[in-house]
Amino acid sequence: MSGAAPILQVFHDEDDGAWQMLPGSGADASEAMIVGLGQLVQVDQTLVELANLPLGWVARRERKNSPWLCRPTSQPPAV
Repeated sequence: MSGAAPILQVFHDEDDGAWQMLPGSGADASEAMIVGLGQLVQVDQTLVELANLPLGWVARRERKNSPWLCRPTSQPPAV
């Protein structure tokens, strides 16, 4: 939320429908926060593109301006 690192990974959890927004390097659980999706969209408007990301899917990108690549979390990443 500080804007120090861009959101590069988005998980839409299958078990509870929760969303996780993470930088590319992952995050320490001690830094976790519960925030509204509207607040996150204010930080990064490209998150709107992921509004229909199905439960159990992940979206990743290399850099803040890279396109989102989406896949089921059970599917291994493309090489």
